[in-house]
Amino acid sequence: MSDDLYDAIMNVWEMYFHLGEERDLPMMLGELLYGLDYHEEAIDMFQHSLKLYGDQATTFCQLAKCHYDLFQLDTAFTFIQQSLAIDPNFEPAHDLKAKIERDV
Repeated sequence: MSDDLYDAIMNVWEMYFHLGEERDLPMMLGELLYGLDYHEEAIDMFQHSLKLYGDQATTFCQLAKCHYDLFQLDTAFTFIQQSLAIDPNFEPAHDLKAKIERDV
């Protein structure tokens, strides 16, 4: 089932043409891929989100979560710092920062 969802997500992305719409499709697709444990692919989507929609605390936090799950703690910490630089009160980033610091 997850392979079918993965294929559907990738087909949506393949057909996507950015028109400057408000909804951040690459972010949404990245969240789906992350939920399906396709972390590398989710990272790619979150990077597309940054290119199309600019720096967002949530996007950097999502990138950090992916890298954390891939045991890339230094990279995860860098993204958490970027998230908190944008929004110092972003609670999910604080929670993940504490987990990373505990695991280092």
